[in-house]
Amino acid sequence: MYTLSVGRASKNVALIQAYSVFGVLRALDTFTQLAVRSADDRSASDKTGIFLPHMPISIDDWPQFAHRGLMLDTARSFIPVDDLLRTLDAMSAVKMNVFHWHVVDSQSFPIKSEKLPELWKSGAYGPDMVYSAEDVRRIVDYGRKRGIRVIPEFDTPGHTFAWGLAYPELSVCANRQPNWQTLDPTNPNTYALLGQLFAEQAKWFPDASFHMGGDEVNLHCYTDTPRINAYMQSRGLSPTELVRRYMNRVVDILANEGKTVTAWEESVLEYGLRPNSSIQVQVWKGAKNVADVVRLGYQVIASPADRWYLDCGRGEWINNAHGEKSWCDPYKDWRVVYTYDPLENLTLSRHPGSGPADHTVPLSHHPLVAGGEVALWSEQTDSANLDTQLWPRAAAAAEVLWSGRRDVVGHERTTREALPRLMALRRRLQARHIRVDPIQMLWCELNPQQCEQHE
Repeated sequence: MYTLSVGRASKNVALIQAYSVFGVLRALDTFTQLAVRSADDRSASDKTGIFLPHMPISIDDWPQFAHRGLMLDTARSFIPVDDLLRTLDAMSAVKMNVFHWHVVDSQSFPIKSEKLPELWKSGAYGPDMVYSAEDVRRIVDYGRKRGIRVIPEFDTPGHTFAWGLAYPELSVCANRQPNWQTLDPTNPNTYALLGQLFAEQAKWFPDASFHMGGDEVNLHCYTDTPRINAYMQSRGLSPTELVRRYMNRVVDILANEGKTVTAWEESVLEYGLRPNSSIQVQVWKGAKNVADVVRLGYQVIASPADRWYLDCGRGEWINNAHGEKSWCDPYKDWRVVYTYDPLENLTLSRHPGSGPADHTVPLSHHPLVAGGEVALWSEQTDSANLDTQLWPRAAAAAEVLWSGRRDVVGHERTTREALPRLMALRRRLQARHIRVDPIQMLWCELNPQQCEQHE
């Protein structure tokens, strides 16, 4: 929370008050939004061509959601450090505060572990496509100075083909699609490996949160592997129960490192994970699932693929698909992103227990909805198009997460109101060397009345 006043005490004085340095940082980002460059330099008293209209200005501001994030996959395509730092710059400019780093996946293991070097020597795309301890330290520190937490994700037990290149004895179903290989939950050495890796990475990534993954586990893999099937039958376990046991072990390993766990929604909605410790659950399969997780009493991070997956709509990346759509088509333009409310399926009774459904009202907040993240998977993204895939669509989500979908009097914010803000933001990000996709041609900015669709 911060307050910002400009030109109230004195014409040339701006005053910021905040409880922390990060509040000051957010206030400075807001201050840059107030400055306007005039085509007529005479509009600016200092002859720079920059002035502040509508003075005096007084702003009291605070975020609607505590968790305002962006998830980026660096396993399908390696993203160099400088590109990640530039992404953090853009995130800070739009008041995002969580970089969810999906570090590894089936296709590559780009973390240069010092305790377990075979993981990256066998699993990375190449020795120049890895992140060293110094790289991670630099990224974490860069984010911290901009008020951004860096939370790593090491997705298991599925999506682990690259792990199996180094430790084939701990993996099963190496060539089984979908979701390409899983770790063996019946082998004690699997947990020893995870313990060593997570002990190291807990130090590399000092944030209190750690994402354990847990999505898209191929349960048929366990029933089709004779020794694992025999293990389950001898203990009366179903594949779902086996995965749940595995996840409980991983939660305990991370808890021993002082970490609070985040997991994808399948962990609680499909595999029945009910850990003793606290856990955040990230929803991706659909916006309606936010309410399902809330009913279980877990804190939610909303990332529904039908609204906030930014990689969708570019066609199938598999060769010879011949015009087939991607699994999450269509493309999510900025309006689709902007009109999603993480609270949209949640209601609160005005008088709990008093009766009819029409007494329920839309929520402006919910204690179990921490916030949300836009997600960019990198099957078709690398340095060449990273910025334009993210921006300005991620900024549309950032406004929702900071300001909420409704204003202070409860009116739903419209895309018509948001458009000029995004157009202005594009110019500010471009000034920071961010390559931002255009959302309208310049003609529309100069002649907005000519670019309106009338009912």
